[in-house]
Parts: sequence; C-alpha cells; structure tokens
Amino acid sequence: MSGLCSLDILVRGVSGHGSAPHTAKDPVVLAGQVILALQTIVSREIKLGTAAVVTIGTIHGGSKRNSIPDEVKTELSIRAYDDAVMQQEVAAIRRICEGLPRAAGLPEDRFPVITMSPESTDPLVNDAALTRRLVGVFAEWLGAERVKELPPLTAAEDFSLYGRARDRVPIFLWRVGGTAPEKYEESRRTGVPVPSNHNSGFVPVPEPTLKTVVTSMTAAVLELRGKK
Repeated sequence: MSGLCSLDILVRGVSGHGSAPHTAKDPVVLAGQVILALQTIVSREIKLGTAAVVTIGTIHGGSKRNSIPDEVKTELSIRAYDDAVMQQEVAAIRRICEGLPRAAGLPEDRFPVITMSPESTDPLVNDAALTRRLVGVFAEWLGAERVKELPPLTAAEDFSLYGRARDRVPIFLWRVGGTAPEKYEESRRTGVPVPSNHNSGFVPVPEPTLKTVVTSMTAAVLELRGKK
C-alpha cells in the first residue's frame, strides 16, 4: 500500500471589499491557481508510469459574496509507493506555494503556510516470506478459490509503521472482503465499480465477513505459534 502525506495549506491574502478587488489580494483566486497548478505535479513532474497521487479534498474560504477574505484553507492528500517520490511531491507543493504568491505580488509574510497533518504514514510493504507462509495457510483453511492476490493499492494504512520501526518486525497485512457477492456479479455485468469504504454506497454484510475475519486471524495465530 502507498505512503500517505496529509498537508494543510493556508492560502493567505489581503482582505477587502468585493467591489474594489484592486485594493486587496484575493486568496480565493490564489487558492484556485494553486489547486490547478498542483494538478501538474503528477502529470508533468513525476516520471511516467510511477504511481503518485495529489488529491485536494477540501477548500474553505470566505463568508460573504461581496467580501474578499483574508485566507482560504485547503486540505491535501498525497500518496506514493516510494519515499523519494513522496518527497518530490512535497517539494513541488512547497515550490508552487511560494512561486504563485510571489507572482501575485504578495509580501513574503503573507505567503501560504503549509502544515503536515498527523494523518500521514509510510508506504506499507509486506514481508515476502511471511506473506507466502500465511497465504498457504489461508488457502488451506478457507479454500484456495477464496484467497486472491491484490495489486498494489494507493490506499494507506499506519500498520506500515510496525515494519519501518527501528526494531523492525516482519509484517503481513491482509484484507477481508465485506461486500455481498451479488454486488460483484452486478459490477462485472454493468462495469460500475463496487463501492469501497469512504463511499456512501459501501454497505458491508456481517455474514460471511465476520466469520472470515475470525477464521483468518485464528489460522494466522495458530500457524505462527506452531499449533495446529
């Protein structure tokens, strides 16, 4: 799974009356320029074929239609499978957030403020040997037809920290499906993706989800503790 870097950008300007924009420095316009420029990071700066994501999830600013506010806040989520790519994305964001305000004529003390959110984590890489071992156990307990290898996901999970800690331990994160099987059949028929978590259409079913969770966890513990 990818690493996740969550950033908050406070785009600052100089407030004023909407009827006289020339007396202000409009952070709404500047935030729009920043957001559009951020879209070029993956398409024009990251090597072709390299997985990377820059998502602007929120934008908040202003309180009245005829008033130019002091600031606009945006929240970003950037992702990559490689630490160096993550660093490249962050560096590009910082450069854009310095260059555009300078072009707009803002003084440096009104440049955007970039804050790292605690909702961040490193890329997750399963231990190969442990993965092979437990995949075989799951196939034995659940049936080989119910165990599938997934492609890399640009979702993030802080379970990765166990594998990156100074006293690194082998890690293996597996996922258990929670969607009714008929929904997958419908997806194959219609081509409409099955809703995932963070999607309003995601409706997990208790059975067989919980049974599969308990079974796979039990199988893993018994295997690793040497008990059959």
